[in-house]
Amino acid sequence: MSPPTVEQLCIAYHNEDFHSYYVARLALKIFDATSSALRIAQHNRSLLETAAQLHDIGYFSNPQYHALKGAEIVIRKQINGFSTAQCRTIASIIALHQYKKSRAANQVAGVTLQKTTRIRRLAAILRVADGLDHSHMQDAGITGIRKTGNAVSITVSQGWYDRNCLRAEEKADLWNTVFPLQIKITAQNQPKKKTPFSGVVHIGDSVIAGFHNILYSQYRTMLDNQNGAFEGTDPVYLHDFRIALRRFRTALGLLNRLSPSDTTLCLNQMLSEHSQSMGQARDADVWLDYVQKKPFCEALKNDPQWKKYLARLEEQKSRNQKKLRILLRSRKWKTTLRLITRFLRNELSDLQRTTDPVLKFRDVGAARLSRFHKRLKKRLYLKKTATPESMHKLRKFCRRERYYAEFFCPVLKTPALKLAKNLRTITSALGEVHDMDVALEQVRSSNAGDIPLDMYGLIKKRRKTALANFNKAWKLLNDKDLKHACTRSLI
Repeated sequence: MSPPTVEQLCIAYHNEDFHSYYVARLALKIFDATSSALRIAQHNRSLLETAAQLHDIGYFSNPQYHALKGAEIVIRKQINGFSTAQCRTIASIIALHQYKKSRAANQVAGVTLQKTTRIRRLAAILRVADGLDHSHMQDAGITGIRKTGNAVSITVSQGWYDRNCLRAEEKADLWNTVFPLQIKITAQNQPKKKTPFSGVVHIGDSVIAGFHNILYSQYRTMLDNQNGAFEGTDPVYLHDFRIALRRFRTALGLLNRLSPSDTTLCLNQMLSEHSQSMGQARDADVWLDYVQKKPFCEALKNDPQWKKYLARLEEQKSRNQKKLRILLRSRKWKTTLRLITRFLRNELSDLQRTTDPVLKFRDVGAARLSRFHKRLKKRLYLKKTATPESMHKLRKFCRRERYYAEFFCPVLKTPALKLAKNLRTITSALGEVHDMDVALEQVRSSNAGDIPLDMYGLIKKRRKTALANFNKAWKLLNDKDLKHACTRSLI
């Protein structure tokens, strides 16, 4: 029986082809531009390409030590078209791409790993290329490679994600050890983001490619803001963290409608619970910031209860921050992150292989947009009821629909842009209405002596203004031209 091909191995081990095949392209671009200067023979090109295509093949079985697991798979299974010796070379390159965790290992599957200068140099190229797709969104492109003095300079055009080059520099540790020419990576200026997802999705993307990049963009945003949210020194980190979590859930929910799975349902439930827990810390930040601005601060600064009230809010914020830190250190949160990574790297890749490639992300967006006003009509009762609970439900619906519109802005253009803009205005107004409703409930449930005298009246006034802003935006949302544009997005 013949050994499996690269493609067969990728299928068998749920490989993330989006990422690994792009890393192979980047690695070959570096190889082709530098092999002569670095004195690497051309026959190594196919070995590097195959190692890059299979470098994450062990992730499904052993995420933490996936490089060694991948090397073991290659040694045991072999690869069609390659000799046993070549397979051992490919396995050694794969093992060393996760350099810090694999450099101490000497054997895999009873076979001694090769750590010759040639192998380490090929692994060094793979390691840098892997870092350049740290986003897993294939949004960093090499625009130039040249030898300058005693260095190799690589110019990279970064797309939506701005940390690919930083990660590649970190992963250049092996390169700078094994090559006489050091590596310098320069990021070109990013294009200005016209919408939250400009550069994330593109007109020709398949439906799975679109969701893959949206989910990864929000996953990276969560990870990049996690430490800042934990420290609590700047509320922006928690704000961005929580919005990314919500957007991730929204995209996951829409994907689940197209292809239901137990994992998406489980992840959605886990992330919902985490979002609610984080909400207490975020709400405390928002309210403390809100009352220290006009008109509250000027109206209440001479009230004898004002400073005491602010002090209680600071204490509440501190308590909620401690709870947030406990959550972000918890086993449950770490388990959630592991499940997200497994889903993105493996299950989504399997879904890519089984989903009709003719179905485009734009088609899903157009169908979603065309039915928006029908979904809105079903929720008119929430506006008519106008209780705090119904307005909050309407807010959550509009926020979810706003995220949908934002996802599809890059591929549907004007209709999605207009809808997203109007929904952003509405969710902002409804958010303020909700904040005032929560504040009113807190005031009612507090002892009279604990709250500044004019607080109740100020909150009522702010709620009235926010409600008026909502009603204005609601009229724009039901504009005939917007309805027509959304309906015709399918054409």
